[in-house]
Amino acid sequence: RNSLARTRGMAAGAPVGLRLEVFRKLLAAAALVQPREGPLRWDGTRRAAGEQLTTADVCGEIVKPHTLERKCSYVHALPAEGIAPATFYASHAWKYFFADVVSALEQAVGDDDGIWFCMLINNQHETVSMTYEFLEGEFRRNIESIARVVLVFTPWSAPVSLTRVWCLFEIFVCVERGIPLERWPCRPRS
Repeated sequence: RNSLARTRGMAAGAPVGLRLEVFRKLLAAAALVQPREGPLRWDGTRRAAGEQLTTADVCGEIVKPHTLERKCSYVHALPAEGIAPATFYASHAWKYFFADVVSALEQAVGDDDGIWFCMLINNQHETVSMTYEFLEGEFRRNIESIARVVLVFTPWSAPVSLTRVWCLFEIFVCVERGIPLERWPCRPRS
C-alpha cells in the first residue's frame, strides 16, 4: 500500500512533508558512501572519495538508487512514520553540502514538523520530463499552501541560494504573497 495513503491527519491534497528523522537517516547514509568515489554526475565530474555529498550527490547516490525499482519519489518509498503534513517549505541550493542543509533545517524546524523538500517529494526519475510550467505551478502552489518557507542561507557572506534561479523564484513568491521567509545558515563547522 501507498505509505502516503496510510498517513493519518492529512487533508486530501494537502502538501506532504518529511520529518527531520528522514533527513538524519539520509545524512547517515551519506556518511556511509562518502569514503568511496561517487558515480559520474550529470556534468561529467565525480565526487572524490572522502568528499562530502552535496544535495545533488545525495539524490544521485542514495535517493535515485533507493527508488529505482519502483521509479517513485522518495516519499512514496518511506514508511508512514517519516511523513507529516508539510508545515515548512525548504528552499535550498542543490550544490550545498547535504550536511549543511540538514544543519539549517535542524535549527529552523521541530522534530514533528513536515518539511516539503523538492528532491524527496518530486519523483526524481521523472524530473527530466517535467516542464518549467509544471514545476513553476507545483512550487508556487506548495509555497502558497504551506505558507512558511525556510531558506537555507550559507555562507552568510555570499549565500549560494541567492545565485540559484529556483531559490530566487521561491523568494519572489514569498514576497509577492506576503509569506514569511526565514533565513537559516548552517551551524559553523568545528
